[in-house]
Parts: sequence; C-alpha cells; structure tokens
Amino acid sequence: MRQTAVERGDQAYSAVIVQNNQIVGQSWSRVVIDQDPTGHAEMSAIRDAARRLDSRNLTGATMYSSSRPCSMCEAAAYWA
Repeated sequence: MRQTAVERGDQAYSAVIVQNNQIVGQSWSRVVIDQDPTGHAEMSAIRDAARRLDSRNLTGATMYSSSRPCSMCEAAAYWA
C-alpha cells in the first residue's frame, strides 16, 4: 500500500486494521490526493473499517501502521 500511495502522488504511509484475524480496514496516506490534512493512513483505515463493519465501535481490533502514528491518529484509534 505504501507503494500505491507514492504511485498516486501521496506520502509513503499505510495502515491496516485487523479484527478476528480478518482485515476490516486498510488505507494509505490520502493527505495530498484529497487535500485533507486529516487524511493520514491511520485515519483513513479507521474510516474504512467503520464503513465496512457499519459501526464506529472497533473494540478488539488492532491497527498496524507503517510508521508510528501521530497524536491525532493515536487518539482516533483510542476512541474507535
């Protein structure tokens, strides 16, 4: 996914969210592509998981990120 981000003109970051050994959310950085300062890979992966699961509650899920998440992304993961 990092390569996809770079190929599309964005930053080389990616994240996946796993619940019950299944990928329920994934994304790459969309900050540049979407002109969205909150479009970090982690935030986008959380949004993807919430849509796929039709729930804002991601309790029990684990996020894997290609780098250490920033404070905004850590807080979003905590609240999800």
